[in-house]
Amino acid sequence: MASNFEILKNDWETLASVGELAEKSLYSDPNTTLFKIRQLAELISKLILKEEKLAEPISGTQQDRLKLMEREDLIEKEISQIFHSIRITGNKAIHEGYSSLNDAKTFLKMAFNLSAWFKEVYGSDTTFDSSKVSYVEPKNKDFTNELKKLQEENEILQKKFEELNKPTSREETKEIKRARATNAARKILFDEAETRKLIDEQLRLAGWEADTENLRYSIGIRPEKGRNIAIAEWPTTEKYVDYALFIGLEFIGVVEAKKMSRDVVTVLDEAKTYSEKAQLVEGVKFVNNAPFGKYKVPFMFATNGRPYIEQLKEKSGIHFLDGRKATNHSKALQNWYSPRDIEEMLKSDVDKDNERLKSEPYNYLTSSNGLGLRDYQIKTIKDIETAIVNGKDKVLVAMATGTGKTRTAIGLIYRFLKSKRFNRILFVVDRASLGHQAADSFKEAKMEDLQSFSEIYDVKELKDKIPEDTTKVHIATIQGLVRRILFNPDAEDKPSVRQYDCIIVDEAHRGYILDKDIEEEDITFKDQYDYVSKYKKVLEYFDAVKIGLTATPALHTIEIFGEIVAKYGYRQAVIDGYLVDHEPPYVIATELNTKGIGWQVGEEVSVYNRIKGQIEKEKLKDEVIIEVEGFNKRVITHNFNKTVVKYLVNELDPDGEGKTLIFAATDEHADLLVEMLKAEFENIGWEIDDNAITKITGYIKNQEEAIKRFKNEKYPNIVVTVDLLTTGVDVPSITNLVFVRRVKSRILYEQMIGRATRLCDRINKDYFKIYDAVGLYDALSEYTNMKPVVNNPKVTMKQLIDEMPLIESEERLLNQIEELLAKMQRKKKAIKKMGKEEVFVIKTKGQTLEEYIEAIKKMPLKEATEKLINDAELFEYLDTIKYISEKQYISDHQDKIIEIKREYGKDNKKPGDYIEEFRKFVNQNKDKINGLKILCQSPEKLSRIELKELKIILEENGYSETSLNAALKDVKHSDIMADIITLVRNAALDEPLVSHDERIEAAVEKIKNLKKWNTIQMKFITAIENQLLKENILTKDDFDRVTAFKDKGGFKKINEKVFNGELENIIKLLNQALYSAA
Repeated sequence: MASNFEILKNDWETLASVGELAEKSLYSDPNTTLFKIRQLAELISKLILKEEKLAEPISGTQQDRLKLMEREDLIEKEISQIFHSIRITGNKAIHEGYSSLNDAKTFLKMAFNLSAWFKEVYGSDTTFDSSKVSYVEPKNKDFTNELKKLQEENEILQKKFEELNKPTSREETKEIKRARATNAARKILFDEAETRKLIDEQLRLAGWEADTENLRYSIGIRPEKGRNIAIAEWPTTEKYVDYALFIGLEFIGVVEAKKMSRDVVTVLDEAKTYSEKAQLVEGVKFVNNAPFGKYKVPFMFATNGRPYIEQLKEKSGIHFLDGRKATNHSKALQNWYSPRDIEEMLKSDVDKDNERLKSEPYNYLTSSNGLGLRDYQIKTIKDIETAIVNGKDKVLVAMATGTGKTRTAIGLIYRFLKSKRFNRILFVVDRASLGHQAADSFKEAKMEDLQSFSEIYDVKELKDKIPEDTTKVHIATIQGLVRRILFNPDAEDKPSVRQYDCIIVDEAHRGYILDKDIEEEDITFKDQYDYVSKYKKVLEYFDAVKIGLTATPALHTIEIFGEIVAKYGYRQAVIDGYLVDHEPPYVIATELNTKGIGWQVGEEVSVYNRIKGQIEKEKLKDEVIIEVEGFNKRVITHNFNKTVVKYLVNELDPDGEGKTLIFAATDEHADLLVEMLKAEFENIGWEIDDNAITKITGYIKNQEEAIKRFKNEKYPNIVVTVDLLTTGVDVPSITNLVFVRRVKSRILYEQMIGRATRLCDRINKDYFKIYDAVGLYDALSEYTNMKPVVNNPKVTMKQLIDEMPLIESEERLLNQIEELLAKMQRKKKAIKKMGKEEVFVIKTKGQTLEEYIEAIKKMPLKEATEKLINDAELFEYLDTIKYISEKQYISDHQDKIIEIKREYGKDNKKPGDYIEEFRKFVNQNKDKINGLKILCQSPEKLSRIELKELKIILEENGYSETSLNAALKDVKHSDIMADIITLVRNAALDEPLVSHDERIEAAVEKIKNLKKWNTIQMKFITAIENQLLKENILTKDDFDRVTAFKDKGGFKKINEKVFNGELENIIKLLNQALYSAA
């Protein structure tokens, strides 16, 4: 009969020869068959790298070839699994002399499936369909004479192997090959014997002894102390279970394995039956407390060997049921639990752990000798714990930048570990610098008895790839996890799915910054969509409770972490005095950013060719107009940048205590701005230190050092960045933000603003300024979370698809489809220019973009909706297609400033009109709004809660303390910085405007002048003054709430021992003085 590998002969004679040699050695020498199969797989992988124009890995090992192919997304999970199984068994054959006829038969069929896949993807025959060819098991014949001749021919072919240097596949883009490879991989259906081999390997990598052929009940294999073993074909009172899992002598799990064509969910029912009917042999026992209802064995697994694939979740992965509790439901796992995972699960009792967590006090988190957490941080922790106790395994927390997410997380983690609710927690960051910051925070955070977190619990840092048994917290980057999980299928440091039972992701939005430039640390990811995909895959790999921390929640974040369970927003934090507000932005309007940059038909323009790296001349065939969002990207415009910089040097202080962060469009643009700023400061006679102004982007060396200098040292004072400092970097002394680039993402914009929101008492920071040279603030302010949140203006096609199942109105659904088709029409040019037409045809199984759109238009509404939802992956792909021009225009258009605009309130009023509108609002509502009424009639009775509620009402109507003071400054040309109490009473009662500090100091001075106070009393009066400077209001209760007073004995002791019973009267007199002083 002809060889199964004849299919390879036309393109790769050597491969066909190796395959035939493996076949004909099957019965006489299975060891040679296993060795030749490994050789065949290795040659295929080398050919793939050649076809994809990828260099061989330096190590030259098959394992590193496979890692490279996985990293480049050249092979699907199913194909990767075949490659690795063949490699591992082949190594045993070569190095250990391993020989097994059954294994050789199984792997020979796998090698055929691999060869058929390879031919369909890379072969010259475009009509070849791997599903149309069938494997025929070789017959047991004597091939002695043929083998000798075949071996000689094979050796000659091996030495030549010229086809490696001669590509044979059709000329296709990577996307076409990727689509074809995915399609061909899905056609492979392993039989039960192949499936068992794959499962054996998977179990071994998870830490179990597993070998279907040699670890079987029928040949006398039994559980033993000290062995974690999967015994095949274990008897029950009804048939045999495929695998029985034992830790020592304890029977802990049953596994039912079926061929790949079977639905895994259905197979789990069989595993349940085997658990009910499980049998013991002498010396073996069930786990403590068994049976659990009807289940004798607690853990039940079902699998068909296929790696978990979201789109095939019913037919892939490992489906698992914990039978210890009747209300537990089955779930899909992406890998096997390790024996250690199982032992930890058996020790835990979630119900009891939850009760311990609920009864754990919070006092050590609020103590001034400990973390000293604030009320909103404690509430956040309580909300998270409640969600988890109620059964949520995905939790999203939204806390404004600068409100202490990391400290809150440390408090939460400590309570989780102390109550034993979780055993080991993974703390995930997306940059090494943030990982080091987190490690420092764990070392510095005092918990109980003046011990730091790291002194109480073992914390492993970024350098520690594998946690120890004693490790309670492990800090890791998402990039490191991607390498360990997605690209190390058999590496020792690959974590088990339950190595961590809780995962906390800091800056959880980072997977979704859509305009993010890929930085050096992101080399694992080809583009942003690849980043999102791998970020999601890594988190979903673990069977753990997942908690996402972010300042900027979005639909994408919710898809991973679920709905928000705790929220503390920016405006609330400003009102509570924990963050600073920004003044209305200074909008720099120039001739060019207002009108755009343009050239007429026939004009000759200078063009920078990015590919050739040179400047060329081009005669325009069409009119070209570039708006401000294209500045410094589509067009290089020195005059615009110079005009902006000339204005900025009169506003910024390179030697001051307050620092400036400037956002540039590109790394080259950042260099240009640094150069221009230094030159312009020199032009106005300001000699500055060369280190005062610098660039910090992903392209500089020692990024971490540069960030530390920006945070802790005098210089640099002015920093220009692109994306590196948009998130996760804490520099409280930033008082100016300058935007010379537009961004598309609401999330990114909020993160950028968040760089300046932190308090900085050292420099008396009351607010920060925004300078907008690109119309950014007007374009994005209505979408930002710092004002009421509305829909994202840049909705992707995938988002439109995701919303469809939620739409009830047919009219609304029709509009949604029309919007989707319109977006598809707009993709035509990019698809054509980027050569993606054939990829589209493959993904739609034969339709062009125009044909697809027409087909949808002709379908009934319900059918069209179902079709679009089913094609969600297609639209996710289309979202990635963005055509980028290879050239940049160079503009020499002159520019000048037209005006510096500042607009106030909801209606963007001029400062004088804004103040007048506020005066009208206060007077029209002073008898209607309770806070205004009290403040105008009996201000000394105003409570802290009433003041907060009043601030919220004023904020909602567009009147913030910072904006009102900025408007007054513009009108009166004086910097008063009055508090909201003074501003309201000035508007309502025409009381004089004094600053917040002056009002407090004047009131306290009246108390000091009442009598001669002793030294201790004066110290307390000073403490009272400091408290008022922070919070505006002082009540009797504050002496038992505020740490400075509470630690000295609270109201009772201070009243009796220090003020001889006069404290309550002092508080009353002080409150009266506060308003008479205004």
